[in-house]
Amino acid sequence: MTRALRVLAVDDQPSHLTLLRQVLGPAGYDVLEARSGGEALAVAQESVPDLVLLDMHLPDMHGLEVVRRLRASAWGAGLQVVAMSALASPEDQALWREAGCLDVVEKPIEFAAFLK
Repeated sequence: MTRALRVLAVDDQPSHLTLLRQVLGPAGYDVLEARSGGEALAVAQESVPDLVLLDMHLPDMHGLEVVRRLRASAWGAGLQVVAMSALASPEDQALWREAGCLDVVEKPIEFAAFLK
């Protein structure tokens, strides 16, 4: 028996986390949650998710700092990270990809396309 893919959803808005859990859970993903960059780093270290969905605008640190700290750690260097933001200029998106994000998802998220 294989385990469900583990997704760490990081967002400071509880309603966004709820929506991600409601969409990803029934699609077969094990959804973990964090509401800040510090919490995201702690949860990622403990659980080593298969994917991190990372809001770039968090209350305690910018998402880029979270990505940098993941990449600098032995346990997080290879984690797959997708940036999420409602404010994603082309310049921001380029910076996030250069930092190691696989992709950028703009909010509000179109979930049908997102799940594909």
